[in-house]
Amino acid sequence: MAASSSSQGRATAEFKVLTNASDSQAASMLRKHKWSVEAATNDWFTSGMKPAGAAGKGTVSGPKVAAMFAKYADASSGAIDADGIEKLCEDLGLDIYGSPEVLMLGYVMQADDLTDISNESFTRGMSALGTSTVEELKAEMPKLAARITGGSAEFAAFFKYAFNANKREGMRVLDGEVAVGLIRLLLGPRWALAEKFASFLESQEIKNVTKDTWMQTLAFSKAFPSSVESYDEDAAWPVVIDDFVASLKA
Repeated sequence: MAASSSSQGRATAEFKVLTNASDSQAASMLRKHKWSVEAATNDWFTSGMKPAGAAGKGTVSGPKVAAMFAKYADASSGAIDADGIEKLCEDLGLDIYGSPEVLMLGYVMQADDLTDISNESFTRGMSALGTSTVEELKAEMPKLAARITGGSAEFAAFFKYAFNANKREGMRVLDGEVAVGLIRLLLGPRWALAEKFASFLESQEIKNVTKDTWMQTLAFSKAFPSSVESYDEDAAWPVVIDDFVASLKA
């Protein structure tokens, strides 16, 4: 089945964030892999592709990246664990619990677990950002944040990653408390109703959130940025959103 235009748009946005590729490069690589972002991204890096017009800019030094990884990786596991990511965030000037950029870094690395970052994931992220040292990475982080938060499709891909990266291993849902914290962290700066929605979830003692509800929450935030006056009770929103709107109108 051919990918829909909306799913193609999301795939293109995600691929561009991960690789810095141009629109034409992204489209070409994604068509080659039937719009699979994972397959296209792997092909991009293994084939040594570079963004259009990138010659002479952001050249990545393999030895420097390897040395940087070794600085933060645990010697026994060969991966960056919880202590390593905490030290990296400290060096980047990021609050490990309060900075969305921490998740953005995991997103561009395609790291399934931010407390178990492999050399492959780390190198992939550094290559995508064109950085070789912690100083270069620190300088690049504001640009990455602006790119992800500045586009609807880019942010949607990142928002989906945030769900996957924070759910417990083997689970298909996100813990309610974790979801509330992420809503405040990720939607708080861009949605006037974020705090009210987070507080509502807490008051209802929501145990978990499904991926569909998570992504529908993002869609709801865009459809109703500051008011729910025009909300249609017969529309196909999740029950928790219906209940939230009812609480606001009560």
